[in-house]
Amino acid sequence: MAAEGGIPMDFETDVVNRSEESRGSSWADVDEKMATLILQQGEKILASQVQLAIAADQRAISSANTFVTVAVGVLAATLGYYGVEPLLSVLMAGLIGAGMITTAAICCFIAASPRLIHLPGGHPRSWQSIRQAKMNEAMGGEAENYQEQIDYNDQLLMNNSQWLKAGLLTAVVAPIVSSIVWSMSFLF
Repeated sequence: MAAEGGIPMDFETDVVNRSEESRGSSWADVDEKMATLILQQGEKILASQVQLAIAADQRAISSANTFVTVAVGVLAATLGYYGVEPLLSVLMAGLIGAGMITTAAICCFIAASPRLIHLPGGHPRSWQSIRQAKMNEAMGGEAENYQEQIDYNDQLLMNNSQWLKAGLLTAVVAPIVSSIVWSMSFLF
């Protein structure tokens, strides 16, 4: 079974499969210290990506919460004003503004929605079948796993950032569009 981006959801067997594929290939002649360094660098990047994902989720949720509050305020003010003085221009501008800010909140919620992200390390039982392998070959196979996981995480973080940017841009443009709608409906 595959998750978004075609990355296998069964990480444990993926570690074993990659390590077995790598055995006897380009990692056979790599010095063990070099393989260790490469593996450590991959672990650092994966750990950093996890921290980036957490920070991005917090930013997206904070933005979404702010936008929901603003949308409710705009809607309440619009309906309150329309109740006192029923101007169609005010109603249209307010509803469009509240709608756009709600759309911005939805984009931010999508950016922060739970998704599968790869973490550094691996399950000990995933190494069962290759425990007798040479250390540099096993570390090389795991480094290749890390590279695939890093690439997947990069794409995931990029997709989430696009949703957040779309939400922020929509929120910034909402008052401008509302003003244009109000002007156009008021004048015509």
